[in-house]
Amino acid sequence: MWFFFDLGPMRSNGMSEGPTDWDILLPYATAKGLDEDDTSILADMFKGCYRAREAGTNPLAIAPVDQD
Repeated sequence: MWFFFDLGPMRSNGMSEGPTDWDILLPYATAKGLDEDDTSILADMFKGCYRAREAGTNPLAIAPVDQD
């Protein structure tokens, strides 16, 4: 879990923010000795965090705890 916080789920992409991409994730995963599955899961976690943050900007959005 600390890998998620080491890298941070989002990065600036120039004009806005986006999920941490493979160009950052892959060297980190190689240095930490993560296998392909762990690296893929971490990338999915970054994307999910970004999607949840974007959904939260909508004032009419349903909170994740209230979703089925």
